[in-house]
Amino acid sequence: MANGDIYICCATRHWEVNLEPLLAGLSNVRSVLVLRNAYSQQDDPESATPTLHSIKILERRGFYVQVLDVPIHDLWGIKKLLVEWLLTHNKFTSIIFNATGGTKAMSWAAFSAIVHVAPKNYKAFLYQSDPVVSAPVFAGNSMDPIVLNEPGLNLEEFLYLRGYDILNSGGEAAKQEQLTARAPLARWIYNAATTGDADIVCGVLNRMAMEGGLGDPHTPFPRIINEDNEKKIARHHKDSKFISDLLSAPEIEKVIDFSRADFIGIPDKESLFFLGGGWLEEAIYFIVIDALSHCPHTQVAINLRLALSEHRTNQATDEVRECDVAILIGGRLHILECKTGAYGGKKGDHSNGLNQDIVNKLSAIHRHLSGTFSITALLNPRPVQDHHRKEKTLLVRAQGEGLHMWTGAKMEVELRRALDSLARAAIPAGSGGHGLGL
Repeated sequence: MANGDIYICCATRHWEVNLEPLLAGLSNVRSVLVLRNAYSQQDDPESATPTLHSIKILERRGFYVQVLDVPIHDLWGIKKLLVEWLLTHNKFTSIIFNATGGTKAMSWAAFSAIVHVAPKNYKAFLYQSDPVVSAPVFAGNSMDPIVLNEPGLNLEEFLYLRGYDILNSGGEAAKQEQLTARAPLARWIYNAATTGDADIVCGVLNRMAMEGGLGDPHTPFPRIINEDNEKKIARHHKDSKFISDLLSAPEIEKVIDFSRADFIGIPDKESLFFLGGGWLEEAIYFIVIDALSHCPHTQVAINLRLALSEHRTNQATDEVRECDVAILIGGRLHILECKTGAYGGKKGDHSNGLNQDIVNKLSAIHRHLSGTFSITALLNPRPVQDHHRKEKTLLVRAQGEGLHMWTGAKMEVELRRALDSLARAAIPAGSGGHGLGL
C-alpha cells in the first residue's frame, strides 16, 4: 500500500458524503478503504450501484481502493476484522475516518478499531448537509481545519454516481460557440415574452416550429413559411406584428434563412428546436451563468440527455432522461425545466406545454438526481392565472411534489434570488475555502 494518509469510509446509498470531503480537501490521502456489508453488496441494489461507481470514480482519480466486506450488525466482528486489516496494512501516515455513511454498527465498530490501532494517529469526522444552506458541516476530534478549496465531484461523476451516463457529452466547444452566437436572439425573445404578451410570443414560435417540420419527421428542410401557411402561424394582427419584429431581431439569421426572396425558411432541425422552445433554455442558461459567474467550482450544462448506466440492472436499460439546464454547485445538483407551451393538455401529450405528465417526470428527476435540499424548478414565460383552475391545480401539484414553479415576468427575479442563495452558501469562507474542523 502506498505511503500517505488512508481514508476509511462506509458504503452508503448517498456516496457524496464520502467523496466530497476526500476529493475537495484531503490532498495527502493516497489510499481508500471501503467498509461494505452483505446487505449493501447484494440485497440492496440501490446501495450496490453507487458503491461500484464510486470505486470507479476514485480509481480514475488515481486512488488505491480496497474493499473490506464485514458482517451485518456484528459490532465486535466488524471491529475484529478491521483491526486485523489495519495491523496487516500498516504503511500509512495517519488514519482519516469518515463516520457518516453505513450502519451505526459499522461506524462505531470502525471507530473503536481505529482508536485501538492508532490512538494518537487518527482523525474522525461527520460530513453533514445543513437543510438551510448547502455548505457542509464538519465535527470531529481535532480543530485542525479541512479547507474545501478544490472541486469535488464533477457533473459527469455526480450523474454516474446516481447511475446515469451523459449521452451528448461531446463537442462542448462547438456547442458553446453556437450558444454564444444565438445568445442575443434568445435574450431578445425572452424579453419579448416576459415584458409583453407571452401567449403571443410563445404561441407564434411554437406554431412556426411545428409548421417547419417538427411534427412530421419526413418533412425536408427548409420548410417554407409563406402566404399559404401564414394563417396557421399568425392568427390575428398581434401575431403578425410580433412576426414582423422577430424577423428584424438581432442574430435572427442564425435560425431563419433569408436567402430567397419568395420565402423565408428554417434551415435545420437545430433552428426548429430553438424556435420551438430552445430559446428559453438558452436564455435561462445564460442567466444562470451570469448569476454564478463569481462562484468557484460550479458547473452548468444545457440540454443533457441521460441514460441508465450498465450497472442499473434493476431498471429498464432504455430509459432516457432529459435535463434542460443542470447546475452542480456545493455538491448538489439543481435542475431547471423550461417550457413555453400552454398549461394543461391531455395526458400523454409530449408537446412543450405544462401538464401532469411533465410534473410527474420532473418529480422523478427530483427524487433520483437532485434530492431534498436541491432546487428543481419548472419555468414558463406564461404567467399562472389564479382564476384558471387547470393552471392553479398544476401549481399546487408541483409545489406538493417539492418543485418550484417560476412563471411570467417574475421568473427571472425568482431564479436569480434562488441562485444568489446557492452562491452565498457555496462561496468559500475567507481566502482559502470552507474552514471546517476535523
